[in-house]
Amino acid sequence: MRLLKNAFLMSTLASGIAGAAIADGYEVSSPTVAPRYSWSGFYGGAHLGGTWGSTSATDNNSYNAFGDSWDANTSGFVAGIQLGYNLQAGPVVFGIEGDIGDLGLHGDAPTNFPLVGGDTSSRTDVDFYTTVRGRLGIAADDWLFYATAGYFGAETRVSIVDTCTTVPPCGFSSVDAPDKSFRSGWTVGGGIEAALGGAWTAKAEYLYYDIGSATVTGLAAGTGPQFSWDLDTHGNIVRAGLNYRFGPGN
Repeated sequence: MRLLKNAFLMSTLASGIAGAAIADGYEVSSPTVAPRYSWSGFYGGAHLGGTWGSTSATDNNSYNAFGDSWDANTSGFVAGIQLGYNLQAGPVVFGIEGDIGDLGLHGDAPTNFPLVGGDTSSRTDVDFYTTVRGRLGIAADDWLFYATAGYFGAETRVSIVDTCTTVPPCGFSSVDAPDKSFRSGWTVGGGIEAALGGAWTAKAEYLYYDIGSATVTGLAAGTGPQFSWDLDTHGNIVRAGLNYRFGPGN
């Protein structure tokens, strides 16, 4: 009974002290929990990186040999800007992002066909590119892990050229078969994004892209007959980006 009585007295005393403190203008603070980072809202930024890939050329009608094919390695430097929007529901983040930039992709290679085919080569150049992609990610507070997929388009120049410099001499004096067009395809990839503080975030991202096939045609010796090739271009992008979020501060 004495123990219960002492506990009751101590409790009453503590309540009285707290009440007196509040009456004198003091408040008893309670622990606060910092709000979790929110990925929702609009953002924009810039990116830099590199690209590498391949253009496959296939002979359609026996300039050197029907079905003759070879690959030209391509590579370049990537730079551009992006704009996007995220919507977060719990740890799941839905988003859409578009970007434009310079792919800076170049590459050429001769056919593997021996002798008369040795002076026939393909070339690829890609400059302007754009993407529109969906993003789906999982947020771990101020980290975001995401997958992305969607549209990929690029201004592309491809060509087949025969300079006719092989020995013994080739059967036609030369051929030049170019194509310049804006080509559309698809892309898929993923990345990691992290909050840097305030409204800034940084990301590292990988994309695989395929802009499909273009058919080029050319006349042997400039007069005929006509020959054609299919050139299929695909590749990879690794890039780093910096974003500024226009949504509420975190």
